[in-house]
Amino acid sequence: MDNVRLSKLAKQDIDSIWDYTEQNYGIRQADSYTHLIEQALNDIEENPERLGTKPRPKLGGFIRSYAISLSKDRSSPKIKSPRHIIIYTLEHEGEIFVLRILHDSMDSERHFPDGIDK
Repeated sequence: MDNVRLSKLAKQDIDSIWDYTEQNYGIRQADSYTHLIEQALNDIEENPERLGTKPRPKLGGFIRSYAISLSKDRSSPKIKSPRHIIIYTLEHEGEIFVLRILHDSMDSERHFPDGIDK
């Protein structure tokens, strides 16, 4: 993932997702879910405006989101019902900056700070 950078909050999101999944479903499931997130990031890197990405103008001008469930067929082992959304923006020279990775039940506007620490 040479063209993908994660904000500090996105890194914390991944750690929190892993911790929650490990506590509730075990280490194998936590590792599998993290692998799915990595696959989704690879898919976004391959095509940042791929089918399934959505513009998020309420969050900011060039911000997009992508449901990791759209990558589950390219990840192994399969995750039955992934429910996280990657929120990202395109930066100069095709770089993708991941702002947050949030559960789909969360109000993304509420969990989206004005100043993301790059």
